Amino acid sequence: MNRKEIERLAGWYCKLNCWNWPKDLPGRPRGWDAMQSAPGVINPPPEIQLVTKYTITSPTMALIKELIGEKECSRYWWRDILNRSDKEFEEWWNKKVRSRRVMQQNTEQSSADFWECWKQWLLPVAHKIVEKDKLENPEYYNPKGDQNAIEKE
Repeated sequence: MNRKEIERLAGWYCKLNCWNWPKDLPGRPRGWDAMQSAPGVINPPPEIQLVTKYTITSPTMALIKELIGEKECSRYWWRDILNRSDKEFEEWWNKKVRSRRVMQQNTEQSSADFWECWKQWLLPVAHKIVEKDKLENPEYYNPKGDQNAIEKE
């Protein structure tokens, strides 16, 4: 894909992101200007097929982002909408990437801390709770393998 095609797709992405239909994008839906931007109901029932600007643009935007990447979509926004330089964009992008890495590392560390806590404290407590429950509700447990003894009515 050449630079001109990338710019065109990035432009479409940014215009659709602002609920504007690009003039050079075929398939403008009838009634676009009067159409609701997003559903007024969060998670409408599946039998109700709401047609909104969001339901029309989101698959197209997702495809564009997959084709050219988030960075190109953001670069166009910074340069053509915010009137910032490529240098300013690159500084912002690199800072964003670094922040994502730090968040990922923190998430991984939090997950590791959780499992360490689970092994050292929660797991022994869980075993004690199960052992106590076995004494109080023996009908729930089946040491002999009898399938009929597992279920409690």
